Amino acid sequence: MAASLFSIPEPKPFDQLLSLKGKTAIVTGGGRGIGKQVVRRFAEAGANVVFCARHADQLDAVKREFESLGLPGALLPVTADVSSSADRLKLIDAAKAEFGGIDILVNCAAIYPPGPAMGVTEKVWDDMHDIDTKGAFFLSQSAAAEMISQGRGGRIINFLSTAFMNAAPAFAAYAIAKAGLWEATRVMSKELAPHRITVNAVTPGATLTEEKAAALASGNIPDDLGVDVGEDLQEHLSHLAESGGVASMMKQMIPMGRPGLPDDLAKSVLFLASDMGEYVTGQNIETCGGQKDNSAIDLSGIGAGAQPQSAAPEQAAVDPSDSTEPDSGLDGMYTATVNTPMGAQQIEIDLKTDGTALSGTMVFMGKKLDIQEGVATQAGFSYKIVVKAMLKKMEAKVHGTREGDAIKGAVQSPMGTFDLEGKRVG
Repeated sequence: MAASLFSIPEPKPFDQLLSLKGKTAIVTGGGRGIGKQVVRRFAEAGANVVFCARHADQLDAVKREFESLGLPGALLPVTADVSSSADRLKLIDAAKAEFGGIDILVNCAAIYPPGPAMGVTEKVWDDMHDIDTKGAFFLSQSAAAEMISQGRGGRIINFLSTAFMNAAPAFAAYAIAKAGLWEATRVMSKELAPHRITVNAVTPGATLTEEKAAALASGNIPDDLGVDVGEDLQEHLSHLAESGGVASMMKQMIPMGRPGLPDDLAKSVLFLASDMGEYVTGQNIETCGGQKDNSAIDLSGIGAGAQPQSAAPEQAAVDPSDSTEPDSGLDGMYTATVNTPMGAQQIEIDLKTDGTALSGTMVFMGKKLDIQEGVATQAGFSYKIVVKAMLKKMEAKVHGTREGDAIKGAVQSPMGTFDLEGKRVG
């Protein structure tokens, strides 16, 4: 019997729904952070991936890292600035020449220097819109033209920001740029739907990339983040520490209790790029752990005269002065785990005692920090470390007790108070 004109096609097998085998994708901003993880997920799914950034060394490092994993998809790094029409054309031509066409475009490249609305200059405005809005729009236009000529449909995915949804202070130009890209997403989704080209958006909330995590520990802030380290910001951090730290604020900001990770976003992008999302268009997937409106954050305790929050019982501070007997058995090298909202972080601690005085080093995220003001007695140990971090210097206090070859305590910092457990290894 002939199939009815209105017969429902047989669903695709599950193992084919997320496959991108035979597809070619262009990913902008693929040299680091979220874009880099999108490149990885696409290559894992079998896609040929043309990915770009403005710095060739970033691209080469990503290619080496992912090729060492033996991912099935081919990788083609292209040095390009999406604010340049010539560079946008270079990306299109590279995809066509190397892989024969374009099936997926992900506009991830963006800059977001913060600043109050009254301080935005025309140069800041133009630079941001040239990349965040104009670059994404015209690259989408060129990619869509190629997809239409190929006649097999396609996917366009744009990155937005909660900044434009929340009217975020200090991000006026960025919020406006992303609002414009959202409107472009909605309009293009309708115009391109007859060609079976879907156009969608993904919105991150607060996302901790490798670069941001490293910056917190080392202070090596990437220039294009545009962070202005001033005394007012330093004072704000001090007050924030008194009120429970960034981790406490994060729990108010994000119902899921942690910032996003690049892979959280990459998985949403993979859904939209694959056959799983073939009937989804004109939509914005807010991949933000429930973070919607920052006005819900209770910052009443932040400010001059704020009282420190008491630590949880299991993190109660140790006072070594409760004893005058030194703990010479504390000497040695320890590996320890600090439990943060982002998961367990591994650290190394080298402790040396001289009477009740404690010295040594602590290695955290690859940076060796000198122990200061250390004390070690039979009642416990405590010391201070100072990290050159995002806001000039970040001070943390470590305290705990020893039982045999094991130590247990907490790290108190502007990021919050976190449990620490370790064992002697030498």
